[in-house]
Amino acid sequence: MRRWLKRQEPLAAVYAILLALAVGVAAEAHRLGLGSLHSPGPGFTFFWTAVLLGALSVRLLIRTVRAPEPLDEPLWRGRHWGKVVAVVVALLIYAWLLERAGYVTVTFCFVGFLFWLLWEPPKNWVAILGGAAATTLVTYVVFDRWFSLQLPKGWLPLP
Repeated sequence: MRRWLKRQEPLAAVYAILLALAVGVAAEAHRLGLGSLHSPGPGFTFFWTAVLLGALSVRLLIRTVRAPEPLDEPLWRGRHWGKVVAVVVALLIYAWLLERAGYVTVTFCFVGFLFWLLWEPPKNWVAILGGAAATTLVTYVVFDRWFSLQLPKGWLPLP
């Protein structure tokens, strides 16, 4: 048993913790009440998010346990940490500016930045700006018009 544990990827514990967290959240969300698809209860979104997290955790845990050999490559080497940090900082700026500048303006800039960051050179500015505009428009219509959510208006006098 000890030899089997030694050869396992250290992230197996993380997957197990995520699975336990998902089970706990799903149980609590079920206690709150799920409702139905057309009339969701307070626990509906939390429950299904926890189910998805649990399913992904189970998949990763099974893959880790079935692995014949542990990974020899270092876990953190070769990753694009600069991009990860840039996205986290952009999310913080997005949250800070959302009420001040409005949903449409900040979402367009944020999505445009993400497209720019992830687009491989050479950068296609028409596609980046068009994709950011389309994404912002679609999400605005869905959340503001269909779901009737009150999104921050900001500087733009939107109807």
